[in-house]
Amino acid sequence: NLPVVQPSGTDRMSADAPPVESAESQLKAIGKWLNQQHDKHGAFPVGVEPGDMPLSERFGWSARFIEETDTDHRVSPDRSRSWKDPANESFVRRRATRLLNPAVTTVASPDGFPAGHYAGVAGVGSDAPLLKKSHPRAGIFGIDRRTTRDDIRDGTSNTLMVVGVDSQPEAWASGAGGGGQPLGKSSPGSVITARGTEGVATGAATGGGLTSAAGAVP
Repeated sequence: NLPVVQPSGTDRMSADAPPVESAESQLKAIGKWLNQQHDKHGAFPVGVEPGDMPLSERFGWSARFIEETDTDHRVSPDRSRSWKDPANESFVRRRATRLLNPAVTTVASPDGFPAGHYAGVAGVGSDAPLLKKSHPRAGIFGIDRRTTRDDIRDGTSNTLMVVGVDSQPEAWASGAGGGGQPLGKSSPGSVITARGTEGVATGAATGGGLTSAAGAVP
C-alpha cells in the first residue's frame, strides 16, 4: 500500500527526507521551466488543465512541472481521471521536493496529500481565474486561460508569475492548489482561494517567495 501523508499542521520534513533546494533556486527552476513551456507551445501553461471534471478534480500546471522535471520518478498521471482517483495514487502521493520551500514546515494539505508551497498568480480579486486574459486584473494563470508574453502589458519583469504559500498549502497536483490563485485586492500579501485566505511567503524569513514572468527572483 502507498503511504498516506497525514494532514497535520505540525507535519515537518523528516531528517531522512531528500535534500531540498533553497526557495530561490526552486523559483528560478520553476520560472525557467514555465518560460521554456512558452517557447515550446507559444503560451504559458493553463493554471488548471481543461476537462469535463469539476475544477476541484483537475490537475494544475505544477503537476506537469513535476512530471517533466522529476527524473527520479518516471510516472505519468492519467489526466482523463481526477487527480484524486486511485489510478493516480502513485503520481500524486509522492513528495514533490521541487515544490517544497525548506522554510515552510507544513508538507501536507488539509486533506492529507503531499503539499506544494508555490502557486501561480491568477491576477487581482477572487474572480481573477475566470477573467479573460485581456482584463486589466487578469494575471498569467487562470482556468482554461492561456497567456502569452505579448498579453503582458506591464512587461514580464514587472509581472508576478509564481508566489510562495506559507500557510494551509494545498496538494501540489491539484489545480486548486498552485493552479492559479488571485492576489487579494483588499489584502496584500495574501492569496484568496475557495477556502478563504492563505498567506503568501514573500519575506526574507521564507527565503524569498516570488518570481516574475521573466523568470527572475527578486
